[in-house]
Amino acid sequence: MSSTVFDVKDFTFKVLYTKDHSKEGDYTVGYKVFFTNYPSAPVLTQPAPFTITIADPCKSTKLSFKYPIPYVSRTYFLYDLSFDFYQLPETFIIKETSFDCGPYKIVFFNDADNSPVDSAIFDVNDFRFKVRYTEDLSAVKDYKMRYKISFTNYQTGPILEQTALFTITFADPCKTVKLAFIGPAPYVNKTYFLHDPSFEFYKQPDNFL
Repeated sequence: MSSTVFDVKDFTFKVLYTKDHSKEGDYTVGYKVFFTNYPSAPVLTQPAPFTITIADPCKSTKLSFKYPIPYVSRTYFLYDLSFDFYQLPETFIIKETSFDCGPYKIVFFNDADNSPVDSAIFDVNDFRFKVRYTEDLSAVKDYKMRYKISFTNYQTGPILEQTALFTITFADPCKTVKLAFIGPAPYVNKTYFLHDPSFEFYKQPDNFL
């Protein structure tokens, strides 16, 4: 019986505290009872051994969302200020175990092919998802994304995946903007007489539109 796993003193059988993953597994233990002062006296032997299982609760715990979640569909207009989504993972993720499983990790990816999101458009730093400022007309379209959350220390452990995608829509505000005159308009009816000095109409467009 490993002394680094159990501490046995007389009738006290103690499982020692550990974070060592190599100690995980099933330990089958048997015992017998006898009189200390009468070694030749009858001995009571346990008919069936008992099993101590050392397991990592973080490997099997379940993760779920606590709503509202911070990553939702939103429209970004070209020339507008950039914006970002951010919330501490502990505020919207629920884990069933009470043990500390270490930090969380999040991965954002495109819904169509599971490829990484475009770093030229999105700045992703852990749980901070930022839409970069841009004036690039070629960026105008819908970006459909999802993400997965896991424990940094458990690459193959519990994974929480967003099943409903969220969409960041890049839009050009100039395509749908409405123009109106701020009167009076600079271009009006006027008569030009031959031999008269030339004349022109001009006004800064921002002053009448």
